[in-house]
Amino acid sequence: MYAGIINKNNRKHKSKKVVSGKCVFPFKFRRKEYNECLDTGNGPWCPTSLTKSGTVNTWGYCIDQNISNSSIRLVKAKHNSNKIKSDLKNIQNRIRKLTKRTKNKIDLGKLPNSTPPMISLPSKKKKMKLVITPKSNKSSGKVLKKEQKTSLELPGFFLFPNCLEQKLEDKLINIIDTDPRFIRSFNNGKIFYQMGPEHFPEEWLVLLKIISNLHESCVGFDYSLQLKYQPGVRFNAHYDSKHRWEEFIVGVNLKSEAELYFTKKDTQTITKKIPPRSIYVLSGDSRYKWRHGIKKVKELRYSITLRKKTEKEKRNTK
Repeated sequence: MYAGIINKNNRKHKSKKVVSGKCVFPFKFRRKEYNECLDTGNGPWCPTSLTKSGTVNTWGYCIDQNISNSSIRLVKAKHNSNKIKSDLKNIQNRIRKLTKRTKNKIDLGKLPNSTPPMISLPSKKKKMKLVITPKSNKSSGKVLKKEQKTSLELPGFFLFPNCLEQKLEDKLINIIDTDPRFIRSFNNGKIFYQMGPEHFPEEWLVLLKIISNLHESCVGFDYSLQLKYQPGVRFNAHYDSKHRWEEFIVGVNLKSEAELYFTKKDTQTITKKIPPRSIYVLSGDSRYKWRHGIKKVKELRYSITLRKKTEKEKRNTK
């Protein structure tokens, strides 16, 4: 007597406990011992394996004794065929993915037309690495890696280190700390000081003159933001609004070194160390395509950010 996984309604019973095979007799079920198939509703069944105590471990639906052994082998063969098809499909998917990666890594347009390339594929355990070497000229070979390190640039970013004198820096810091005209507010451990050109002290006019000599486009600033960073305070990465401010934005770093970082989606972070008494300029890609922020400062730091209002911002602030 044999057992299968199809009940009397011709439906497949999906369970880890339902396993086809030869019926095992006698068996214990609900404290009684049986020597034949037992019907509990969905069709006669019998155990295909027992526990040490003789109770049912796995079971299946009893197959009519008139079914020949060849029919049973046919059922098993169908099961094995489905498993082979599943394995074959997995292999095809892996080949398709590997082919797609290979196409992305090889730029055949850059290879010599006269000599076909020799391609060496990696083993499964190693990272994707394609070595393309034309037969006629080994020196023109090219190595591509899946995670190739590249030196990222920041178009539109300019740094002018140590361009302020110590005396001017001291005056700027003193004004930020003491001038009562500034509007003051607290946010995330940073102290903000904001003012328009009508409140620019004489030292700010000297600073603007220095900046205009460093970069010809850095003129006409009509908004100044001063920040005081206590040790351990940072400024999260952000974009400066393109609706409120014109393209060129200038930062002045005072008192201590700062780490200005830039981040972009799907691209590694770039960090620029800004020495004290230095000026940096954001424009172009560094202004619009990269977010920028300040990492946690180690010492007390002051900064001045100069912006120029757009026409829309001027109308909104009248």
